Amino acid sequence: MDYVGALLPSPVDVIEKVPSAKAPLRVLAWKVFWDKWMTFVRVSSVTRKSVIMNATRNHKERVSKLLLLYANQTEEVETRSFGSVGVQILGLLHIRTGDTLMSTKRSEDDNNFRDIVPPPVMSASVLPQSHSDLGPVQEALNSLSRTDPSVRIELQEGQILVHGLGALHLEIVESRLRDEWNVNIEFGKRMVSYREGSGPGNIDPKPGSWKTEMFGKPFTIDVDLDVRAFKEGEKETPCGMGTSSSVRVEDPFPCQTLSPTRMILWLASLEASLTLYRALRIQLSPYQTSISK
Repeated sequence: MDYVGALLPSPVDVIEKVPSAKAPLRVLAWKVFWDKWMTFVRVSSVTRKSVIMNATRNHKERVSKLLLLYANQTEEVETRSFGSVGVQILGLLHIRTGDTLMSTKRSEDDNNFRDIVPPPVMSASVLPQSHSDLGPVQEALNSLSRTDPSVRIELQEGQILVHGLGALHLEIVESRLRDEWNVNIEFGKRMVSYREGSGPGNIDPKPGSWKTEMFGKPFTIDVDLDVRAFKEGEKETPCGMGTSSSVRVEDPFPCQTLSPTRMILWLASLEASLTLYRALRIQLSPYQTSISK
């Protein structure tokens, strides 16, 4: 306990800002319901029909109704003063749990709000049982991601991937989709995204060869690969696939940065083009034929 008192900061040192009833609107959305899009907020001050700014999403919203909750009964009100907790706001279409709502007239001391949701660590594929279930499944996933911002939805290679904070989190997501949205789905195996870096410094370029045979003759492509980590501020080129490293190749490749997967696809297309070119030369001889690189 002595170390706790000596090392941890004292609560007395925290500078608290006393709220004012005349201050601009500032609301924290601490719960979003998917059924009627009711949003529970902690209020500084808010009025029905007012236009508010979602500072987290940088999007304007309009308050259609203000409700006070008493157990299972609700009371519609016109305005609420600061300090109110548990106020329901209807009509917010783009809000997510954890967003901060403010007046559209922001003061100079307002800070930019960032999304503090932790990144996902595990994913699973969601498979609708039939084509007619695809629409309800996508709608359910979008609604769930609004109520739980730690759930990320991604469409990848024709399948729906759900990213969560762990195996237990994905089990809860699957249970909520079945129980609350009544969708017909199958969850795939849990997958963990592992990342590996090249370490400090650059890796020496490694020459590589790709050999095949066309029309009974050997065909070889020599490529020098230079794999390195992205530098600070460096972005992937349009030919990349968002990987943490890049593959550098020399001309006649179409761009300077290729992922390994796209490099293989490009080499396969090159082989097909050369095969077609040789076939055209045989069929159209003695006419001249040419292809562009």
